[in-house]
Amino acid sequence: MILVDADCLFTEKVELDGFDVAVTLDPKKISRKDMYNGIVYSGVMFFNCPAEELVNRWEQECLKEKYTDQKALSIS
Repeated sequence: MILVDADCLFTEKVELDGFDVAVTLDPKKISRKDMYNGIVYSGVMFFNCPAEELVNRWEQECLKEKYTDQKALSIS
């Protein structure tokens, strides 16, 4: 399963083998001390395995006050 935001533009072929869950990191945020949204883009995710538990936990984290979908995914 591939989940992609509608405004995503792929610039190269995506490798679809060798992982269970894949996300896109934001290299500009990796070194930042204040990572409000975390370092993971939630707009591009790939699942090569059943992901129901992860998606359910992510949903619960998204319901928390002041959480974005990206921040919730980073801690899920």
